[in-house]
Amino acid sequence: MNPLAGRERILSVLGSHLDATARGSGNCVVVEGPFGVGKTQLLQAAAMEAAERGLTAVVGRSGGADEPATPVHLLINFLRRALPGADGLDELARPDGNPFWLMDRIGELVEDAARRHPLVIVLDDAHRIDDVSALALRELVRSLASSPVLWLLARRPVPASALAQHAFDWLVGHCAVRLHVGTLDDEAVVELCTGVLGAKPDASVLRWADRCRGNPWLLKNVLRALMKAGQVVVLDGTASVLTERVPVGVRTAVDRLLAGMPPAVRRLLEHGGRSGRPFTVGHVAGLLGEPATALSAAATEAVQAGLLRREGDQLAFTHEVIAEALRLGGVPRGTSPPGPVPP
Repeated sequence: MNPLAGRERILSVLGSHLDATARGSGNCVVVEGPFGVGKTQLLQAAAMEAAERGLTAVVGRSGGADEPATPVHLLINFLRRALPGADGLDELARPDGNPFWLMDRIGELVEDAARRHPLVIVLDDAHRIDDVSALALRELVRSLASSPVLWLLARRPVPASALAQHAFDWLVGHCAVRLHVGTLDDEAVVELCTGVLGAKPDASVLRWADRCRGNPWLLKNVLRALMKAGQVVVLDGTASVLTERVPVGVRTAVDRLLAGMPPAVRRLLEHGGRSGRPFTVGHVAGLLGEPATALSAAATEAVQAGLLRREGDQLAFTHEVIAEALRLGGVPRGTSPPGPVPP
């Protein structure tokens, strides 16, 4: 499969599941980990490998801004490809249909079609799935367990609705394989730096890697921004970084990251990052003029996603590089510069 620094074991496991699907077995794999560790890239690599092996792959992302994918939509798309011209497919897509009949009918059609066209269903950001879709997912995974259908689900450990969380807990407890994706080790960090910079990293590059704490998304964006800013020099096959300051280009990457977060999480991070030190939910709530209780759940989600960490009653950025990038943007519109952070 496509090489990803430090992810050989997980790629091997995903490859073995693709082999099993090609031989006629079904399964469900839940890929979990905090933001930026490469879950999306792992699923993309698995989908490409599935296509190369002659499997049918349908890919979607839950909670997207356009048309968020659901398990039912992905399966209907598969049926349209596997059973062109089949009667009743448009009827399955009707939003006012009976959900129990819908799941039964889709299960029957997919079971028949998958025996001729083994199927891989890739759903990214599955933590954003709604209750109805989560229950449909649980039922479809269960009913198609004996068919050549492989479910690959990526999710962050963030709070989900009660029914959605229960559905995922049931999957992991009964039929799904859970793969945890963590930060990169030192060897993988060197490999990633070499791949991005095209040269062996020296101590100045590795200091930046330490500041990124083994997070591949953050490290790649920092290195690319440093290169774009002309702050990387390659001499005799060794790369060096000429600055300790976060380049402006990292702010663009952080803005894209925050754009995919719930609004309350985004407000908490944007305003908390301006403080330059650990902060409290109450301090940010005061800046925003809203109750602290409104941001408490956002703080929990940011911690579980790996963006913040708790230090007693205060919150601090897991990666100070992100806080530094947020400070490059100045004070958010509609607020005054923050005063001292309460102890």
